[in-house]
Amino acid sequence: MNKKIVIITGTNSGFGWLAAHSLAALGHQVYATMRDTKGKNVEKAEALSALKNVHVLDVTLTDDEKRERSG
Repeated sequence: MNKKIVIITGTNSGFGWLAAHSLAALGHQVYATMRDTKGKNVEKAEALSALKNVHVLDVTLTDDEKRERSG
């Protein structure tokens, strides 16, 4: 199997959380996005960041100011 680069949104819970764990375990490079990684989701962001193939990104698509700074 070829390793892939995967971007997953909403990784702080549910299917996003499960997909990030599953794909990282298969050896894929995962970019896991969620909101508020320094606030209410800090523990979840740290848990995902501890996985070997996972990079957590703080992304808020509905926040114009954050979107403009990142792009």
